[in-house]
Amino acid sequence: MERQAIREGILDILSSKDQMSLQIDVSEIHDDTSLINDVALDSIQILELIVAIENRFKFNINTEEISLDIFDRFSNLVEHIEAKMNNQ
Repeated sequence: MERQAIREGILDILSSKDQMSLQIDVSEIHDDTSLINDVALDSIQILELIVAIENRFKFNINTEEISLDIFDRFSNLVEHIEAKMNNQ
């Protein structure tokens, strides 16, 4: 899957009112945006995001591979999903 499609998929999840209630507009999210500090995702929202990503991109994220570093920057999350998609 192409990187831009992954970015758009994550932004679509984040913009969904059913999934998230964000502190900022998704149009303000860029590669260096911290999903923890800038977007202010809490632990429940991160779990909801993980589940939504698994459903959207059709893979499972093992608990051993989850770290806050993945959510530190938006680009880190995109790269993680891209790597998972390429290793399937």
